[in-house]
Amino acid sequence: MIEDSAALRKAKAGLKKSLHGFAPIADQPGQSTETEATHFHRLEVNLSRLPVPELPRLALSLLGSRNLGRGEKSAWAYPFTVDGTYCYLAHEKFGLRLCIAATNVDDGQAIVIGKRIVRMLDRAQRGLEKDLLRELSEEQVRQGNVTVRNQYGRLLGVCWLFAVERDGRLCTVIVTPRSRRCSA
Repeated sequence: MIEDSAALRKAKAGLKKSLHGFAPIADQPGQSTETEATHFHRLEVNLSRLPVPELPRLALSLLGSRNLGRGEKSAWAYPFTVDGTYCYLAHEKFGLRLCIAATNVDDGQAIVIGKRIVRMLDRAQRGLEKDLLRELSEEQVRQGNVTVRNQYGRLLGVCWLFAVERDGRLCTVIVTPRSRRCSA
């Protein structure tokens, strides 16, 4: 399967290039994953850059970062350093948050570092899609392990809206599946 495949090795090698300067927080006995920082710059991650939160999560996991676990309003959080600056990416209630330790970083520097991290994670997720996930998904389809859920019933419940010409004028017509009537 994928655990020890050439695709996985290629994806990990690509991650090291894409995430140059990233390092997982050491997870060794006697060494804490916490930092001395008590204050973080919390940056909201633009959904257009990282639309699927599981992809940057996978990238950080393959890099060797460890999930800190669920929190009160977070599903997961992965700590890492970028050029020695402690950071973590968390999937919180209202989206992805990138937290950068404020120890030696002011607001302006945090924004610059944050943009760089998001750009690198975007590049990493595209590499994962190309090198790893495409092969995995094609294999799953070949094995018949993929089910595409039929959305007909749900979509039928939505009103159909379209325009028709009536007496030389353009009118809006709404067709609802329950009533099977048109209203113009």
